[in-house]
Amino acid sequence: MGRRGYPAEFRRRVLGLVAAGRSVVSIATDLGISEQTIYTWRRQERIDKGLEPGISSREYVISHDHDPPAPAVFSRP
Repeated sequence: MGRRGYPAEFRRRVLGLVAAGRSVVSIATDLGISEQTIYTWRRQERIDKGLEPGISSREYVISHDHDPPAPAVFSRP
């Protein structure tokens, strides 16, 4: 998945523009984001829809949804 600097709604709108036929280059230029970011979002969307192999967003969240380890407690001798 990657950097979480953009809201999910923004990513959906960008991917909607791609689906509507706008080029990745023009979208990236207009919005000031990298082309690679858009390609990464598009690939993840395809994985989430089952169109491409890989770890879905849901599987990723589930696999990382656990309690962090407790801090180590050291006693002085």
